[in-house]
Amino acid sequence: MPSRTCTLVCCQLLCAQATLAADPPELSYLYPAGACPGSTVTLQAGGTLENWPVNVLIYGDGIAVGVAEEQGKLDLVVDPDADPGVRWLRIYDQFGASSLRPVMVGALPEVVEQEPNDDPLKAQHLASSVTANGRLEKEGDVDCYSVQLREGQTLVADMLAHRVLASPMDGLLQVCTAAGIVLGQNDDECGLDPRLVFTAPADGKYLIRTFAFPAKPDKKIALSGAESYVYRLTITTDGFVDHAFPMAVSASQPTSMQLFGWNLPQGSNSATVMAPSRSDDFPTESSKTIFFPEISNSLSFSLHAGSNVAAAALSDPGHPQSVDVPVTITGRIETLDDRDSFRFQAQAGHRLAVRVESRSLGYTLDPVLRLADAKGNVLNEVDDTAESRDAAFDFEVPSDGEYQITIRDLHGHGGFRYIYRLTVEATEPDFALTLGSSSYRLTPGEPLEIPVTVERKHGFSAEIDISATQLPQGVQMEPARSLADDDPEKPVQLTLTAAEGGKSGVLRITGSCDDDSSRVRTARYSIPGSRASHDLAWVTVLKSAETDEESQQDNESP
Repeated sequence: MPSRTCTLVCCQLLCAQATLAADPPELSYLYPAGACPGSTVTLQAGGTLENWPVNVLIYGDGIAVGVAEEQGKLDLVVDPDADPGVRWLRIYDQFGASSLRPVMVGALPEVVEQEPNDDPLKAQHLASSVTANGRLEKEGDVDCYSVQLREGQTLVADMLAHRVLASPMDGLLQVCTAAGIVLGQNDDECGLDPRLVFTAPADGKYLIRTFAFPAKPDKKIALSGAESYVYRLTITTDGFVDHAFPMAVSASQPTSMQLFGWNLPQGSNSATVMAPSRSDDFPTESSKTIFFPEISNSLSFSLHAGSNVAAAALSDPGHPQSVDVPVTITGRIETLDDRDSFRFQAQAGHRLAVRVESRSLGYTLDPVLRLADAKGNVLNEVDDTAESRDAAFDFEVPSDGEYQITIRDLHGHGGFRYIYRLTVEATEPDFALTLGSSSYRLTPGEPLEIPVTVERKHGFSAEIDISATQLPQGVQMEPARSLADDDPEKPVQLTLTAAEGGKSGVLRITGSCDDDSSRVRTARYSIPGSRASHDLAWVTVLKSAETDEESQQDNESP
């Protein structure tokens, strides 16, 4: 009998432990990956979703998502007046939460790919301006679409897959005759995503064909595919904007800009963007997506704290453009071996930060930055940074006088999409907080340590108090403090605790300084497969087997 009792107790303990240790849901893709305003669409959620139905949390306005009875199905409803752009979706259950996945709201009518369409004779016909939600779901898969064009009509075919959607594919686009003869081809125009611009030589039907290789090359030399190879293909003969001069918005005054792209309607190649009424109209990373009427797509702009947002005039090393610091300049390396130069005055002892962005914005330039003094002595020349092929550096001004910055392409190339955004500004002591995960699991009665990485920038030396400004009900956090002489390689540890019955929910962590009440920074985490980050994490308070059983009994009670 004692032996049986011991066995029973052990089994109960193992069951309780199994309940606590069950895996959280994993969300690897959504298909289709979005919809247009005013539509209702059923999404397929791919991943590990064993405990259906699940719960859904949306970050962003204008959409609602319900959980269908069928395993892996979600019902997406987009408001008629929803702004185009990206929203973020998280799935969670009693065992944990998934990472964030994007849900796109488009600007054009949308369709979903209809199989079979892998043969030119079975190509799916599309209107001249539409977004097709497709998927290359198996090895060797090819998707074909047809569109009717008039002679001289320009078609833009733009794929969104690896960027934003984080699909693990390196896509390729072709435009072909109805018989399948290739007339144009593109890959990697926007990171690993293709964009093809084609002007029809004659009236007729044309094919748009797409296929892919894996984003991470393997030993196979063959077309690739998987259920997660989800894409959004915008095909349009309407206005499509590629960039603007400038690619930044002033925080203090209206910004006038000139738009560049294809098929822009007359009178729609310029716009004025008003300054935000308050700084939190822009997210923490200081960027904002803007949609222009009569244009098929949107652009993302940085927010520049100063009022001096300038578009680059024609300039070269012999005739540099004069600018005042701080400044953000948008320019283009137009031709082979083209170089743009800018001169500015600086005072001895001041520290300046110089950075140029292109590849990180989805453009073609591989920039090289050169800094010289008034005598032409080169003080610094920088190509890539550790994180990207864009360039950046800080420098301390050695003496009062004039300095010159020159930008060129590493390979001497140039062209329409060799766009850059150059920023020169004074360095300011500051700090940033980073979380290593977007979700955490907390067992009642057991403390959980959450590491927060503290990056002190430009000599920031004040003490930083780190605490939670948003916690689920029944969850407590013990604040922590970061000191200037702490080891920068060691994260600060925050301790979470919860009693039995604590609720799961959103977690936001911030850092502040006693000597500067306005300097509050929110901890952010990276979204897998994306350049985006977010500040709302998730805490799951796990339930013991007994608590879970009691909860189920309560739910079954009349």
